[in-house]
Amino acid sequence: MKNYLKRRITILLMTVFALCIGSGVFANDGFMPSWNKGDTWFIEAKYINLKDGVPSWLPAIKWRFEVKTQKAVEGEPCWIIHITPESRPDMKVQAILCLAVSDLRPVKVVDIYPLQGKARSKVKKFNNSALSPLFSEDSMIPYDFPMFPLNATLDEAGSANVGGEKTSEVDDIVFVENVSQKWESVQGQYQITIQDAGAKGSITQTWKNGAPWAVEMKSQSVVYSLVQE
Repeated sequence: MKNYLKRRITILLMTVFALCIGSGVFANDGFMPSWNKGDTWFIEAKYINLKDGVPSWLPAIKWRFEVKTQKAVEGEPCWIIHITPESRPDMKVQAILCLAVSDLRPVKVVDIYPLQGKARSKVKKFNNSALSPLFSEDSMIPYDFPMFPLNATLDEAGSANVGGEKTSEVDDIVFVENVSQKWESVQGQYQITIQDAGAKGSITQTWKNGAPWAVEMKSQSVVYSLVQE
């Protein structure tokens, strides 16, 4: 009798656990992309043209992403990613992303651009104690990057919401805005939506295992796709 009851209890517990996993109650995916020094990939991005009053998409620009090295930045071990316009070197813009090795949060970003014939730079630093996605803001380089890893508990619909912060600095005054990130796992891919009040508005990216970057992104002003070389 005791053995029978033990078997029944074991079966019941396993059933409850399976149901919880199926509904996402205990789901803890932990997905984030992984890189190695020397990894290179390309993004083809299109930008909306509003000059003529009728929205249209401009010809695509191919951007080259390269993982240069891993080194300490602001005391944090970081991946250093260099981004350049592969198809438009005449633009003379580039960006350097410093992303924490532990969770890929942004630590420092350097945007380099021409101004009156000279190279200028804009440096962004981030609060390492805060959850923060990375927004390209006024840069046309499409390096918008969500909060990783994707390890929030899923709801019954199979999606998760995470709150974070977006900081901006004007005249040495730092402004903090709340941002939200929602993601869901569908057929081995991860669709991530970041709500932003900037020019791009809501940003939706699709990530998948084995891909170094989002395989596609959609916003109201920029769309891109990861291309194979």
